[in-house]
Amino acid sequence: MIVGILIGVTIGIMICTNHASAANGIVCLPRPAAVVQLYNNYGEQVKEAGVTDHGNAVAELFVSKSGSWTFLLTRADGMSCIISSGKDWHKPLSVPGGDDS
Repeated sequence: MIVGILIGVTIGIMICTNHASAANGIVCLPRPAAVVQLYNNYGEQVKEAGVTDHGNAVAELFVSKSGSWTFLLTRADGMSCIISSGKDWHKPLSVPGGDDS
């Protein structure tokens, strides 16, 4: 699952940095509007976030109590692109000897 998310982030960065994002089927809008829509429409709030390796974008995972989720990538110019979304998000079971962080 982590590999899938990382692939999605990589593809998302490539698509989100392209000005033709809408033509590629990726929804992009100013971050404040994206955050409000995710909360109002799905009850999702940011649960995890991180800066990309090149420092040119922030990746965020929004999750609702019901398990719906959205992966959002925000560029330096403040535009956010919805990279992926789904349902049934849950924390993985801990693995003995594994890192629970």
